[in-house]
Amino acid sequence: MSDTARSAPAAPALLQRLLRWESALVLLLIGTVVLGDVLSPAFLKSGNFFYIGLNIGEVAIIALPLALIVITGEIDLSVASMLGLSGTILADLTSRGVNVWIAMVVTLAAGVLMGLFNGLLVTRVGLPSLAVTIGTLTLYRGIAQIVLPNSSLGGFPEYLTNIGVVPIRGTQIPWSIAIYALLVIGFAITLHATPVGRAIFAIGSNQEAAYFSGIRVKRIKLALFVLSGLFCALAGILFSLRFASARYDAGTGLELNAVLIVLLVTGRL
Repeated sequence: MSDTARSAPAAPALLQRLLRWESALVLLLIGTVVLGDVLSPAFLKSGNFFYIGLNIGEVAIIALPLALIVITGEIDLSVASMLGLSGTILADLTSRGVNVWIAMVVTLAAGVLMGLFNGLLVTRVGLPSLAVTIGTLTLYRGIAQIVLPNSSLGGFPEYLTNIGVVPIRGTQIPWSIAIYALLVIGFAITLHATPVGRAIFAIGSNQEAAYFSGIRVKRIKLALFVLSGLFCALAGILFSLRFASARYDAGTGLELNAVLIVLLVTGRL
């Protein structure tokens, strides 16, 4: 076979890779960085990237399980409200004299319960996830306002609040981004190299076919909603430590950022 004949199929395959949605996102990112450098000489400084990381760390964390939920054909719009309620629970417990580490464990457990409530309504009661999470978005925010109605509440140990304002020693990497990076590795392995990951994609492609092929559709969806609650609680803890205080309206509107990120990354726009 001639070299021309061998290279003929390779060219369309390469072009197809370049025209993928992910390639467009990479080009958009490069264009954004170039534009930022043109508009501001300080844009590419390491200190600036530290503050950018601070602003996106918690949103990136709550977007991870949300991406898996979207892949299965569901949605969770209550992520920011779970973040806000988790922060108020942490602050309320520590203000009552509970050890901060015990308070964190309780906060994470509360996040699991919030996600479990969402998941049960979707998978067992059979309600649409859009309607359920719009309702719990308001419910969780309302509970947060009951817990902490009018003012912010702090009192966290200084060595923990430094997590939000001091980078990892010797770097300009925020702690939230480092935590996110570790979680991404775990999620990538799970999604692309395990039966659970293949099942998630199968559910998103054809839920009925996945069910009749033996995949436990409801159980996997329920687990993903629980995971979303857990990660939102983790993000709520980091968010509260970053600001050294908690408010009932913390994270308001972040669900829109998280959903947009997920829709862009998964190509579901």
